Amino acid sequence: MKMKHLVIIKSKLHGIIDYLFVVFLIFAPALFHLKLPAAFWIFTWGPIHLALTLCTNFDFGIFKIIPFKTHGRIELAISFTLIAGAFFVGYREGNLVNSFYMGLGSAVFFIWLATDYTSSSARTQH
Repeated sequence: MKMKHLVIIKSKLHGIIDYLFVVFLIFAPALFHLKLPAAFWIFTWGPIHLALTLCTNFDFGIFKIIPFKTHGRIELAISFTLIAGAFFVGYREGNLVNSFYMGLGSAVFFIWLATDYTSSSARTQH
């Protein structure tokens, strides 16, 4: 059975959201007063997500190596990983970290659900 998406976010908007997400990840530990190890994992996700976005074959990708559909599958996995982090990291660090990871994972999942991963107009350059 194939899952249908809400399809309200096209690739251009998704690219903007991705770069804003990276900026958010850079500043989030300071804004939310996150301590180690919670802050470490958020600082780790920032460069990983930036690399994913830069390497995706869509409007705002630079290197266009990763197909946009694969980008979506990776983001789905990231959403589940962040939600799991709410239980593993958040359990030890308290309610703020638990809520932060759960909210962040839920936001990534919603963006995944709402994105049309077939809408990319970018093409690989030869």
